[in-house]
Amino acid sequence: MKIEISFATQDRSVINRIWIFGEDLSLNLRETDLADLPMDEVDAATTFLCVRVKSKQKVRRASTIVKEILKKHNLLDDATLIVTK
Repeated sequence: MKIEISFATQDRSVINRIWIFGEDLSLNLRETDLADLPMDEVDAATTFLCVRVKSKQKVRRASTIVKEILKKHNLLDDATLIVTK
């Protein structure tokens, strides 16, 4: 399962905040062992990130963490989340 996070912006300051958000999210997901977001993908990201959830049972909790960190970085209103298989 995946959580796809997309941002509708080309603003450089927002893209910088997305990168910082991605680092924070990657570290948090690694600590909680819910999902994977490799740092090399975060480093290459501009307006899209893909979180690979480790199991179907962990999707809800991983989605909650994604939203909490988006809110922490003031990006919740700029992001669209889609859960896919």
